[in-house]
Amino acid sequence: PNSPETIRTFIQEEIDELLAAIEDARIEDSRSFTVRRMETMLAALEAKLEEATDQAKKLDTLYFEELGVDSLYVDEAHEFKNLPYKTLLTTVKGLGNPAGVIKTRDLKMKTNAIRARNGKLVFATATPISNSIVETYSMMKYLQPELLREEGIDSFDAWRRTYADPVTEVEVDVSGGKYQIVERLKDFKNLDSLRRLAGKVWDIQTKKMLIKAGVFKRGPGGNLPLIKGTKDFEDIILPPSQELADYTRVLIERAKAIKRQGRAHEGDDILLVVLQDGIKAAIDMRMIDPTLPANPNSSKVEAAIRILHEEYLKHNDVKGTQLVFIDKPAPDEKAAWNPQV
Repeated sequence: PNSPETIRTFIQEEIDELLAAIEDARIEDSRSFTVRRMETMLAALEAKLEEATDQAKKLDTLYFEELGVDSLYVDEAHEFKNLPYKTLLTTVKGLGNPAGVIKTRDLKMKTNAIRARNGKLVFATATPISNSIVETYSMMKYLQPELLREEGIDSFDAWRRTYADPVTEVEVDVSGGKYQIVERLKDFKNLDSLRRLAGKVWDIQTKKMLIKAGVFKRGPGGNLPLIKGTKDFEDIILPPSQELADYTRVLIERAKAIKRQGRAHEGDDILLVVLQDGIKAAIDMRMIDPTLPANPNSSKVEAAIRILHEEYLKHNDVKGTQLVFIDKPAPDEKAAWNPQV
């Protein structure tokens, strides 16, 4: 575990960052509930600080800082991208989870300890940014906290004012049948400055760069697959069935009812379930109603089976092999109808 002193220092940094965010909220945001929400978070952090102090008096163990570790190598570093942060953008989408998760807090404390003894940190990942612009800030917070402080952008809101802008867009809501206007943090700005700062420690290698360096090789004996045709994929567009159109209207009404009911309680319908039901229905309506007959014209399952069978027949003379990727969870053995079994 991390030492109580490291934990106290980490929590105190969070408190300082939150105090600065509260001051920004009082200046920039006229909505008093934003300040009240942050003051509630502050009280929780102060309680954590007191708890960490109490634990220091009780524990008798060997701490991470006492192991003499002076280098830390983190593979698949994108697994630790959800660092906690504070922001005034409470209604903007594309921000990930501001509360963070336990494992990222733990890793941040360990990187702080390594940095305190002038140690070495190496993060390796193929996807430093996959879902949110915030992930760029998180990686810089791990690897370049001193530089962020020097530039005056160590808080997330200061960083995003410099390098990212919320964009207003029209999107389809979770029911799939209604449009809504949303703000989303998705566009970078001042990219030359961001590249300059990140480039001080980021060593970015693109596919073209790795091919040029001989790490990736095409052709016989190479390690890159040969893909026929001019495109890596083909979009298969299917018209919706009448059952799907009818069910979409049901989803719309469910979404409206959820928004009207306000705060959800245990057992209530929620938007995440509506979204999942919409995804299932779009794949094959039998995932919603197992009694429905197969519909070869609108079912993605039926279309996939048809295409896979055609490819099988086309290459059966050479016993060709097909790889099928299914981006959904493992089959539910209890489901009345499951397309994966």
